[in-house]
Amino acid sequence: MAQRSLRPRTFELELLKRLSEEINAVKRVSNSHIEELTRAFGKRFERALKAVNETRVKKYIFRPSRGVVWIVVGRERDYQIIPTVNFCSCDDYYFRVLDGEVHLCYHLIAQRIAEAFEKYEIFEESDELYEPLMREWRKIRVKRVLMPEDARRLRNAMLNILSLRREATIRQLGKEAAKENLSITPRHLAIVLRTDPERRFGYKDGIWSLRTSRP
Repeated sequence: MAQRSLRPRTFELELLKRLSEEINAVKRVSNSHIEELTRAFGKRFERALKAVNETRVKKYIFRPSRGVVWIVVGRERDYQIIPTVNFCSCDDYYFRVLDGEVHLCYHLIAQRIAEAFEKYEIFEESDELYEPLMREWRKIRVKRVLMPEDARRLRNAMLNILSLRREATIRQLGKEAAKENLSITPRHLAIVLRTDPERRFGYKDGIWSLRTSRP
């Protein structure tokens, strides 16, 4: 019961961390683990476990640098996972995780379980292939969502534009985003602005502007 008093996002992280350590210690997912994870994550855990059992979690190791990239093969494409910052390149991350509805998408849960259970596929590639592979993963990602550093760069650009223009429609802002060499739809640009951690952007009646005061 003490754990349930934690904020939901903290609870999810702490629970998954604890159970991942238990799974790693015994190298198996017990029935009690499954029950607890199902109670906490519901269908997200069911989909994560299915991904693990189908060996859809991939670990790319680049040599000689020993750089690591985690990938989870989803229904539509490959999604990059950055476990250290709980980032996933899937839409659910932007729609639900950044909105605070949940803290982890099922791809992140799958990666944690697969790593703890040591059930994932390993690919060893030369460092020469790192940039070409990242370009391919990034090409798909920029079309739908952005990596954190791109989102920060885009928000800063929009901040400068709205400081000068005072207000603009999302399509007008989208044209400015194109000047930053970021191909993003108006829908996803709106998500990037709406999920600004500093809540600097306001929206009313189809017009975006900077907030005069922040909540």
